[in-house]
Amino acid sequence: AMHDNYFDDLEAAADRFLQDYPCPSNPAEHAGWLAGILEKTYKTAIETYTAQTQPNLLSLRSVYLPEKHKLLINKSLTDEQTVFTLAREVGYRRLNLTIRPLESSVLEGKSFDEVLNNFRATYFARAILIPEKAMTDVISGIVTQKTWENKRLLAAMQPYGVTPEMFLLRMTSILTSRFGINELFFLRINQRADQKRSDGWRYIITKELHLNKLHTPHGTVKDEHYCRRQNTVTVLTELRKLQESGQWDGEPICRAQRITFATTGTSYFVFSVAKPSPPSSDNSSINIGFPLTDRLREVFTFLSDPAIPETLVGETCERCPIRDCAVRAAEPVVLTRDQEVRNVQDTIEGLRK
Repeated sequence: AMHDNYFDDLEAAADRFLQDYPCPSNPAEHAGWLAGILEKTYKTAIETYTAQTQPNLLSLRSVYLPEKHKLLINKSLTDEQTVFTLAREVGYRRLNLTIRPLESSVLEGKSFDEVLNNFRATYFARAILIPEKAMTDVISGIVTQKTWENKRLLAAMQPYGVTPEMFLLRMTSILTSRFGINELFFLRINQRADQKRSDGWRYIITKELHLNKLHTPHGTVKDEHYCRRQNTVTVLTELRKLQESGQWDGEPICRAQRITFATTGTSYFVFSVAKPSPPSSDNSSINIGFPLTDRLREVFTFLSDPAIPETLVGETCERCPIRDCAVRAAEPVVLTRDQEVRNVQDTIEGLRK
């Protein structure tokens, strides 16, 4: 059943799979382990492709050819992305999901079954690479600390050899099921490498998940400028500067902050992990935010750590009342227009009295 992004049946299927095919403890062996299962158990051939062999497929991470029982994987992926691709392919087989997208990123509006089965195989992939008990222990180790340390979260990912996105999405499932934290949002924001404009980089929300209700940071109106004060964006600026100056060490960057929205007064704790997003030259930040509730303060003992930066933020520049913002990318035109409409309405009301 769907319950706060946690699925009992898929968790059980992942447990049974791991009994049949124990996962090697060394992440360097994960690709070989999964490829072996695909080749031996499911008679699926695996091939990589490059700019030379398949120039038209370079924007994709992988393609499955059902007639040939063959999985094609883009050679420019990171090891972690390759492992995820193999794990999801195993998920399609193990869960008998035959109606499925053939390409890694669903290119166009597909049938409901294809979208659902893609989701199920993806969830299964996360559950076999980061088992529930392991993730529960990881979360306990982080939330019971008195302080927040960015490196602690990055170090916790290390032993699993997974992408930050897989790790943080897995975290959302276990936070809801095991820790009773069922109000949160998950955002992936891409910084488009090919679209630097006069007003700076272009940021696009490419994935979002809201548990319990639609939280304040969410998919913004077309062509409005997502707030530059949030670490969801500043962490991307930081990464890009390191890359451009040749100082980046190849590791993801993690940052956390407490944010309060100037418009609503609601506050969130948000942590962000930024890294490149092959095969594109974009960077992306993976972010989880939690409204500051009594329940959250009970579970996250580090929340009172004074070292966590606190920032007043807006949603988009166009709607933001913060006056002296150093990183404003556009004038508050929507806010101003709304205010003008209200002034006109108030004046008319006054004249009628």
